Amino acid sequence: MKTSSTILSHRVTYSTKIQNTSDNPLSGIRVFVAFPPPLPPRQELINLSSIPVSGRQATDLKGNHWLDLTCDRLAGKETFTCGYTALVRNRSIHYRLPQSTRNSSVPSSLVGYTKPENFIESHHHLIKDLARDLSSKNPNPIPFVKAAMRAVTKTIRYSPQKYERGAAFAIEKHVGDCTEFAALFTALCRAKGIPARLEAGFAYNRKKWERHAWSVVWIQDNWIPVDPTWYGNSGWLGVTNRHIPLIIGNWMDIRIHQEFKMTWSHKPQTTPPQLGSKWKVTKVVSILNSS
Repeated sequence: MKTSSTILSHRVTYSTKIQNTSDNPLSGIRVFVAFPPPLPPRQELINLSSIPVSGRQATDLKGNHWLDLTCDRLAGKETFTCGYTALVRNRSIHYRLPQSTRNSSVPSSLVGYTKPENFIESHHHLIKDLARDLSSKNPNPIPFVKAAMRAVTKTIRYSPQKYERGAAFAIEKHVGDCTEFAALFTALCRAKGIPARLEAGFAYNRKKWERHAWSVVWIQDNWIPVDPTWYGNSGWLGVTNRHIPLIIGNWMDIRIHQEFKMTWSHKPQTTPPQLGSKWKVTKVVSILNSS
């Protein structure tokens, strides 16, 4: 069973800046920018507008949505800015599932989410040991997930990291930020055999929007989002209407790597362009949902 409270609408503005630092022109520029994907019922994409040109949309195998923007030619020392404005509607969801809930068999399409990968090292001996200990006391998925969230908050001291570190680093060094909290929790679930993956995007923390990462677990044929960093101690299953997913999956791995990418053509020995991005989230309207 799941319950919802309010629905909030947000406007997400995302722009990328490409600056040609060389005197030589660049040609055939293609920019791929991730935009908030539709993830019903917690996130709806209402509208998407490209800046400044029309772009094609594409979806990868992980479910990420990309805007494909082009610029035929960028002269020496010239700057090109592109991106989008997206209107999204987000819902607070709180899952209330019985402690006795058992997982059904894992679909073949989700088996990959039970295996280790870069930065989600579910085969690490310390992670396997912790998962085994938690599982012995909490054999069913819901108690295990809640216990794993609490274990992560006890294992890691929150400390912002300059680079992405992942699960093995977190359990060895006992420090990390939201990335490490989410990665270690995801790894623990995978070590238990519960499909789990990462998500990253924007979230509102008291007074401001910030970059944030959380996890999603597969229980009883549903992807259930959880935030080990902010709600780990309570074991709260669900997300608020101020979580805006942008990237689905392991952005630390080379397959996604970052939320915008660029390809171009140039003469030999041309200095690569400088790339930058900025974003802004603003609340548009709040609607009371009585369902």
